[in-house]
Amino acid sequence: MDAILESREVGSRQTRLAVALLLAAMKIVLWNPMSCSGIYRLEEIDDELQNMDVVVMPGSQMRQPQVGLKPPEVTKQRLANFDAYHWGYARGPFTNKACGLTILVNRKRCRGYHVATVHSPNKALQGRGGALRLRWRGVDITVLGAYFPVRPKARRYNSVYVKAVNALGNWIEKVLDECKTRSTPVTAFDLNDDVIRALPQQFQHAVGAYQGRREGEPGRKIRGIFDSHSMTLANTHFDIGDTWFAENTSTRIDFFGIPESMMKGSEDDGELIYPAQHAEVRIVPLERSRRKLQLIASSRPRDHIPILLVFRYSLSVAIPREKVATWDQGQMAMGLRSGYKRGTAATM
Repeated sequence: MDAILESREVGSRQTRLAVALLLAAMKIVLWNPMSCSGIYRLEEIDDELQNMDVVVMPGSQMRQPQVGLKPPEVTKQRLANFDAYHWGYARGPFTNKACGLTILVNRKRCRGYHVATVHSPNKALQGRGGALRLRWRGVDITVLGAYFPVRPKARRYNSVYVKAVNALGNWIEKVLDECKTRSTPVTAFDLNDDVIRALPQQFQHAVGAYQGRREGEPGRKIRGIFDSHSMTLANTHFDIGDTWFAENTSTRIDFFGIPESMMKGSEDDGELIYPAQHAEVRIVPLERSRRKLQLIASSRPRDHIPILLVFRYSLSVAIPREKVATWDQGQMAMGLRSGYKRGTAATM
């Protein structure tokens, strides 16, 4: 690991940027596997993606195990190379059998005790989202996965659909708020929707200039959250093509989200929002892994394809400036005149 020690002023007078560490490349995969509820399927994924740091799999169709009347929010499973954290689906107004979220953390790079915080949504959203805060060797990132609902064909279900999107978006916004100045958020969404293109004359934080399309409720919700939190959808800054394929159509519904400061490669002039700065970011589809792990027997891409986010970044730590204590010389002089001995505590 390369290290760069820096000390410079940034943001308000009470905040000092004390140290920055240039980290090794992080590799995070986003992929909806259609199903990974069986142990053999998990072992196949574990073997194929063993060189990755984190694998986020929305739509895992993992069911929440029943333990008593209240099932646990997260279950942990040990694989050959990864520790698997499962947010299974259960009965609820905003969940169904297509839900389930699994995050794989490579045990060679991040041990179980490096998982500092586990974030889970409420019971109505079980299987829709989950997040892990990982802290090790100078790394402090929060990996957040989410599986957004599919827009219903029947209009009578639209109100429930909008409520589900808003509830999931509000939980994502809550996790991002907790990350400010502490941890670098990396989001991985199966959005089941697309987003519009950013216009050159009207730059938006949330999206770049590539492959803008018509957006629905999930796209508008996430774009609004990212605009207000200085986050950006990294896919929209690269021409990587579509990520979901049907028999006669394709589209882009899988998105990575990172702080805008990482994508721009420069620091904001104002307040330090997230620790990560100076990123070297790239996103590539994993074609070989797609061919090996695809469940539908076809030489062409079908359903989701795995995409890889690779980034190097400097971790900036914001430390409050220490207050320097000063003695009140006038009070000390008055105390000496009044007969106090030298060394008696004086008013500060």
